[in-house]
Amino acid sequence: KYMLAEIGGISDRTAAENILKTQLYIDRAALPQPEDGSYYIDDLHDELADFMAATVSIFLIRDPRFTLASYHRLDPAFSLTEGGLESQWRHLATLQRRKLPFMVIEAETISADPASAVRAMCEFAGIPFIADALTWGEETIPDDWEQASAWHQASMKSAGFTAPDKRDPDDVFANAVKAGPHLRDYLDHHQPYYDRLKALAWQVGDQVSAVKA
Repeated sequence: KYMLAEIGGISDRTAAENILKTQLYIDRAALPQPEDGSYYIDDLHDELADFMAATVSIFLIRDPRFTLASYHRLDPAFSLTEGGLESQWRHLATLQRRKLPFMVIEAETISADPASAVRAMCEFAGIPFIADALTWGEETIPDDWEQASAWHQASMKSAGFTAPDKRDPDDVFANAVKAGPHLRDYLDHHQPYYDRLKALAWQVGDQVSAVKA
């Protein structure tokens, strides 16, 4: 049994049965601000139209065989939607319809050439590139990472960008599927969205202006 909600004045089974099928609402203004990431604003594209227009949008993507395996290791009960790539594509498609600029970049591209990748993202965002930002120390770890430290262990122990992942993504995913067979369905669902995003991804040597749509 789980407690989903407590409603004032409803103190017994009879009172609860009397409000069956009653639709309950809460003003969105009373809810916390959505977190960063396309998944968290999936139903807010219209409400955030002005915010989107004033925001620099850079989409970071990674091979879903790696991301789904990693997510499942940390949270075996994560949902199909939380896989994220469909939400990223829906977000990007909204920007395209509104003729707003965006940039897509792969994690592998950043790992392979951090300086070029970060320089390109800074140029796109209209901010100066600072070479010292390619390395960091413990004192620069964001405070809010502590409450979700399990998700950031590798980054929290690092001092800079790591080399590209040399593992075979098929092997990594096959091992994950042994523990979570449903991941195959998740990959089938998200792969097409990843392929669309990847086709728009910036590569070293590209003109940054070319990735703006």
